[in-house]
Formats: sequence, C-alpha cells, structure tokens
Amino acid sequence: MSEFGKQREGMESKEHEKMRTCAILEYVGDRPTQQDAYAIEQRKFDNALSILAAVADGHGVNGATMSEQAVRELIHAIGDSLPTNEQIVEIFQRIHEGLAQQEKTSGTTLTLTIINQNEILTAHVGDSEARLIKVDGSSLSLAPSHRVGRNAAESERLQKAAAVINDGYITANNDTLEISRSLGDPLLSEYVSHVPDISKTPLSPDDRFVLIGSDGFWDFFEEEEGRQAIEAVFREATDAKDLKRRLQELMGPWRLGDNLTLIIAELPQAPDRA
Repeated sequence: MSEFGKQREGMESKEHEKMRTCAILEYVGDRPTQQDAYAIEQRKFDNALSILAAVADGHGVNGATMSEQAVRELIHAIGDSLPTNEQIVEIFQRIHEGLAQQEKTSGTTLTLTIINQNEILTAHVGDSEARLIKVDGSSLSLAPSHRVGRNAAESERLQKAAAVINDGYITANNDTLEISRSLGDPLLSEYVSHVPDISKTPLSPDDRFVLIGSDGFWDFFEEEEGRQAIEAVFREATDAKDLKRRLQELMGPWRLGDNLTLIIAELPQAPDRA
C-alpha cells in the first residue's frame, strides 16, 4: 500500500490510516501554497517488510511541482531489493537532471528513509531532516541539515569551492539558496551539490519513532521552548497517532510561517531487538 501526499490544510488522506504504525502531520502555515510533498509505503525488500518514506520541500516559483515530481520519481525508481548506495546516488542524479531542465530558479530538498526491523537507511539533500526518537524523548539525527552554516562538513566544502555566502545564502548567477545540497537549481550547480548523504543506523530496544519532516517542523524543534515541549510529548506518546495528536495540540497556538510536513513512523518491538 502506498500514499502520495500534497494536500491543503484541513484535508486528510485516509490511506496512511491503514498503516497501523504511521501518521502524517501537515500545515500550510502562512504560505499561499503547500510546496511540501511526501510519500509513504509498506514494501517488501528481499521478502522483509519495510516502511519506505520520503519528504521533499520545494522552493522557487515551481517549488510545488519540483517536490511532487521528486518524490514520485524516487518511489517509482526503487525496486523490490534494498537499493545500494550507488543506486541511490544514480536515482538522485536522474531526478536532479530532470528537474534542472524544467526551471532555472527552482528546486527541492529530498529525504528518503527505509525502515526495517533492524536498521534505518537514510539518504538526503537539503534541510528536510529525519530523527530517531528514543523512549526517554531524546533523539538522534539521521539526516543532518544541509542548511548553510549548520553543517561543518558542508561549510568546509563551500569554502574550498570559494562559494559566495551572503546572510546565510549561497549566491551565484542572480540566484540564491539557503541550503548547500538540493535537486534542481541549475544556476547554483557550481556550489550546490545534488549528491545525497547516505547512512545506515542500527536499531536498538529503546528506539520508539522515526520522524521525517520538512524544515517547518525542525525550525520549531530547534527553538529551546519548542524542543523541551516536543521532547516531553515524545516521552508521553503511546503510539504514532497519539504522537500526532499531541503535536497538533502543542503546535496549535504557534504561528507557523512555513509549510510543515511530518511523517511519524512507530517502530515495532522486534524480537531480535528486545
């Protein structure tokens, strides 16, 4: 079963409700349109059932089209076997080339997460992060942000490339971008990489949830008041749907300036992780 999402605030897709361990949280915020897109699917890789999820956050005049196309092409490109790192890089490359041909000043982030019983595979470009949530409410970053100034390795790469940074934005050819890796954005290709960071993280008995979301959620999470409140919610939630409800209640009074999309995947207690 699968679900592709690009919905207006107030609309709820029901397909993911069939997935006992997953929930989706979405807001348009103060933006005129929703430029986030997501997909979530239960799929067997080599006869082992896994959760396949992706989130993209588009930017530029055609950002909504970019994010939706990136997510659809990513999900369709992954076959029945767990992809290798080389195959993932090739898939991101093809998506990037297709987007770059369409619009010179638009692009998107893209984060892929594949969760099985024993580990999580993550590949991403941009600042749509993924985190592994522990039973005590603490978390581990699975896809560190590629936002300018937040990633030491990326800062070093940009410095070696002699990239021009103005107020936290890469600037070239009359275009600007706040992230150092993305798909599309051909005017900035001299400095902005489309090669994903890829990692595998083993799971342990104290892992509860995996969250994959656009920067609208993680910006809220990074604020000290927001982080403390959210970590308390992580500890108290009984399952994915309860976590979604608690986050909605928590974030309700806050004025969100950006689009927000969050996939919540609850981790089953696998016998070999107990």
